Amino acid sequence: IIKGDEIMVINGAIVSDLDMMYLESVLQEELALCMMMRSSRTEPPDLMRVMDDIDSLVCPPPPTDPPVISEEMISGLIVPAPGR
Repeated sequence: IIKGDEIMVINGAIVSDLDMMYLESVLQEELALCMMMRSSRTEPPDLMRVMDDIDSLVCPPPPTDPPVISEEMISGLIVPAPGR
């Protein structure tokens, strides 16, 4: 979000139909919002910055060779049934 962007929809509600007090409370108190924006940008955003953000959210693939776990290690992880 940059200065000049217009918030069109918040959590499925059209902003122009909402009361200003309600808008302020939603923006201050909600932990998660779904917003539709109208951007005031005159040029596309820097794609490298966007890719850096996306890369920071992506989990790496699992290792190709699974770790070797011995029977002794596995038996140490087994929880006995209640009452034993």
